Amino acid sequence: MSSTDCACRFCSPRPLVHLLPAPLAPLVERPHWVIWRWETSEQGKLTKVPYQARDPRRKASNNNPSTWATYAEAVVAAKIADGIGFVLTDTSIVAFDIDDCRDAKTGVIHPWARTLIVRANSYTEVTVSGTGIRIIGQGDGPEIHCKLRVVDGVTCEIYRKATRYIVMTGYQVGFAPIANIDAVIDATSAELDREVAGEPSDGGHHARQDEEDDLDELIRTGGNAPVGQRSERVWHATCEMLRQGYARSAIISTLLDRANGIAAHVLDQSRPREYAARQVAEAAKQIDDRPRIRSIEIRPGSVETFKVLIEGGTVVVDAEALNDFRWFNRACIAQARRSFATIKQKDWSAEVDRALRTAKEPVQLAEEQIRYHGTETWKDKPLPWLVRERIPQQGVGLLSGQFSTFKSFVLLDLCGCVMTGLRFLKAPTKRRGGVLIFAAEGAYDIPMRMAALINHRLSKQTDDPDLFKCSKIDLTHIPFSYLPRCRPLLDPKTVDWMVAKAREAQDHFQSQFGVDLVLIGIDTMSSAAGWDNENDAAQVQIVMNHLADISKATGAFVLAVDHFGKDISAGTRGSVVKEASADVILATLGERDEESNGVLDLRLKVRKQRSAPEGETYPFVAHTVNMEPDADGLPQTSRVIDWNVERPVREKPKKRTPAQTILLEAFAQAFETNGTRIPVNGVEVEAVREDHLREAFTEQYQQSKPNAGLDAIGEARRRALRSMKGEIRHSTVDGTVYWWFPPSPM
Repeated sequence: MSSTDCACRFCSPRPLVHLLPAPLAPLVERPHWVIWRWETSEQGKLTKVPYQARDPRRKASNNNPSTWATYAEAVVAAKIADGIGFVLTDTSIVAFDIDDCRDAKTGVIHPWARTLIVRANSYTEVTVSGTGIRIIGQGDGPEIHCKLRVVDGVTCEIYRKATRYIVMTGYQVGFAPIANIDAVIDATSAELDREVAGEPSDGGHHARQDEEDDLDELIRTGGNAPVGQRSERVWHATCEMLRQGYARSAIISTLLDRANGIAAHVLDQSRPREYAARQVAEAAKQIDDRPRIRSIEIRPGSVETFKVLIEGGTVVVDAEALNDFRWFNRACIAQARRSFATIKQKDWSAEVDRALRTAKEPVQLAEEQIRYHGTETWKDKPLPWLVRERIPQQGVGLLSGQFSTFKSFVLLDLCGCVMTGLRFLKAPTKRRGGVLIFAAEGAYDIPMRMAALINHRLSKQTDDPDLFKCSKIDLTHIPFSYLPRCRPLLDPKTVDWMVAKAREAQDHFQSQFGVDLVLIGIDTMSSAAGWDNENDAAQVQIVMNHLADISKATGAFVLAVDHFGKDISAGTRGSVVKEASADVILATLGERDEESNGVLDLRLKVRKQRSAPEGETYPFVAHTVNMEPDADGLPQTSRVIDWNVERPVREKPKKRTPAQTILLEAFAQAFETNGTRIPVNGVEVEAVREDHLREAFTEQYQQSKPNAGLDAIGEARRRALRSMKGEIRHSTVDGTVYWWFPPSPM
């Protein structure tokens, strides 16, 4: 349902005319306000027509300031209208208008629109239909007034320096203020397939009717156009079919099929087939911006994905999304990793179908070649290690763990070992070199944490005092670098960006230190991935493939910090494809101490290692160290990892039988109600009389087993007492038997 459908008027709340949110203050201050009313257009569609607030009987004009009013005047006049609007003409106010992206009943917003809201980070509100959103910001870029077709029926209009007005509701989404969104407008308009919006006198709400007709409906009915307009509908349908990837022969067949309403005009011609072919040829001359697929390469992995090479770029999609493409234009490419509804076979893009039939098999990997015993193919060269039997020189790893187990500090400790040649997890560093961290979160803390690592770890904790001297390592200038952000890993363009940054770091490390970039860290995967759902196996496979591509292109090992889910035994949260695709998984573990709100028994476990032993555990502590005071003279602290610790021995709690548990509860009850002190070997102890303990045990036992007889209860009590004779004692004082717990040894 479009935002101008009649039903939307009555299922949506009335705009908050009198109480617009505070971020709209820059608009409220301008005398650019109008009122609007629902009216039916000549095409039978309900539209929002602007009227003058100062003279509500007369229409307002987008290019005539004398027909506009102040916000206060518009609020008063809105009592006899359906709402108020703001005229964008001659202002720096810009907007995205996204239709059919929100469920009016549940408030759920389409993933594409949610992503745009986050990217823009500017004032956003629900449109009057309830099924759309509008993002309002500021911008000074070149004029844009276009309608963009997105996916799943979602459309997006962009207004910058536009001569039009926008309806205001005041139903804000989030709390963002008005911000400059020029860059987001430029990027979005470049990503999506553009359709020029109409410019009617009513404010631009009527885009050309032909542009808005659904193609299927247009083909079936011919658009219900009068005789004089049928040729225009045929032309529009032909252009749309070309844009949406129909083969030319299929378009001609569609235009000649008597079952299609669009064919009526074509069949009225003296030579229908020649007429249809001429329409297709002429339309093809104008539809020249449709990217064509050059090749599709099948990529191996836990989830099979496809690397699609097109004119103007490359995208990576999973098989299901690829097969569900209805057309393959810029809109589809930008949404390659979104969910598409299944469509009929006849509607599949002929271009995609052709490319799939000629899909290239992946280049044969070395590990896919047969090894023949007794030949040169039998034995490979030894695996090159970054840290022996811990981390290989190339590949992808995960440093996962529970919250508050100091994963980022462990990553920096590994960086320190790699840069200086220190041992990591009791294993020697085999390839000393530089480090590049993409800090998607926590970038602000990196300088202080590095200072703590250098001053309290690298400069003090080395097995070989001459190591740094022999290696000419200056701790005031080490091969470490970081970026305070990371582009979305799901985006294939990010691979090229990260590789370019890595090569920049490589050049720096070579010129300054004579070493290569050997380790790339990502902190954290959840912040850097950019996926809609980390449980989506296809999206996770794409990200892991991208990390592998980065490792191969740079020759460095890529290690991403990630989190465990609620079920620790299941490992890294999200799809199992994460761990399945990783070469190494290091897991930081600990036990939460509720009293201190800290984590005890910290340890790192080699959860996965393809080419070396796994399962080994290394205990550590994260020492708090004092740092230089801040600018206000206040003390600051950081942490450093210490591996020279022994794991505490923890006694497993004794497993109690039901009768033993009831006996302990009976002791607690008897102590509370009838406890007394008796002398035992010259020392007074807290004790209870046997009859009081018997009564308490009987009461507790009958609560769990109401039908139990006294004989059974007595036998259960005696059995529990015998089994716990090492934990409890009894003695007789003045002819009365008492039971008590011996004091713990000091």
